[in-house]
Amino acid sequence: MNRNSQIVIIIIAICILAVVVVAALFSDSQTDLSNTNNTTSTPTPQPQTSNHSPTPNTSVSASPIPRVTSNLTPTPAPAVNPTAKPTTAPTATPSPTPMPTPNTTPQPYPTPNPATVVFSDDFESEDTRAWTSVSRSDVNLRVIDGTLECSTNGQVSAQWGYVYKWLDRPYSSLNWRWYLYFGNLPQENGSMVGAGGMYNSAIEANFTPANGICALNVIHQNGATYWKLDYANGNQVYSIISNETVLTNTWYLVELKAVQDAEYGEVHFYLNNIETLTATNLTNNNNEGIDHVSVGGGITADQAVSWFCTSAIASTEHIGPKHTTFEPNPATTAVSLTAVLVLASTYTANKFRNRLAQH
Repeated sequence: MNRNSQIVIIIIAICILAVVVVAALFSDSQTDLSNTNNTTSTPTPQPQTSNHSPTPNTSVSASPIPRVTSNLTPTPAPAVNPTAKPTTAPTATPSPTPMPTPNTTPQPYPTPNPATVVFSDDFESEDTRAWTSVSRSDVNLRVIDGTLECSTNGQVSAQWGYVYKWLDRPYSSLNWRWYLYFGNLPQENGSMVGAGGMYNSAIEANFTPANGICALNVIHQNGATYWKLDYANGNQVYSIISNETVLTNTWYLVELKAVQDAEYGEVHFYLNNIETLTATNLTNNNNEGIDHVSVGGGITADQAVSWFCTSAIASTEHIGPKHTTFEPNPATTAVSLTAVLVLASTYTANKFRNRLAQH
């Protein structure tokens, strides 16, 4: 056997030995793995859940959501200086000026045909000469800056302040509208401020079934102030109270409608042009017809109060607010648009030529 043959045999033997050793090691490894899988494992301790962080299965109570009631008592507004007008926003000075909202801007004329107007006064004359008379008791009543103003100097009981107008003739059906603003309101239960009304052959102070048709007041009760409508039916005077509260520093459009009849009389109260209080099938024909309207009335208050009125109108039709809208003429709009385009084109061309000249 030569030397090369011996070397080959030795190499083969070494390879066989290596295979045997590897096989033995693999067998031992499988045995250890089997023993490990058959051994019971001990769970790793988990940290305790903090009291401030509930586990996923714990029910968490949410904080209660605050509930807001709708009949909150309005914050009393400070007494308005009787020499000034109120404002829609409180100011540091006691002499504010009222500004109606855009949809209830007082207007001197109603929406229907002016021919249906029985009486109107926007107080632009700065006096009450358009009215038949003025009646007051322990109140200040005057016209200032186109607004009728009534105010008390403090607590009053069964005092009054109003203007009234005898109409040209009795009416079997009439609408009576005015804008009303309260600078301050009473805060004692049962206190009332008269706002105005319609009558047949009587003045406001003598509102009875024999001569009254309907009268509008505001009354304070249960922590808030509400609208109150009095009306005659047969030989009784009845009252209904609205759900809507009355706030200070707010312009209101108020309108009354009355139909006089022996069996089917009606009274309606519209607040901001929405019918709010109604009574029908009334017997309210104790006199010939509705011939007298008023703004204001009796006052019983625990503190100084004030109200303001403008744009009072009586009509044989529903009045509502006077809306002023702008509707452009299509032809005018087209001409105006063309003019704008021409001017814009001319300006652009001139500017372009100037830039070329600079270069």
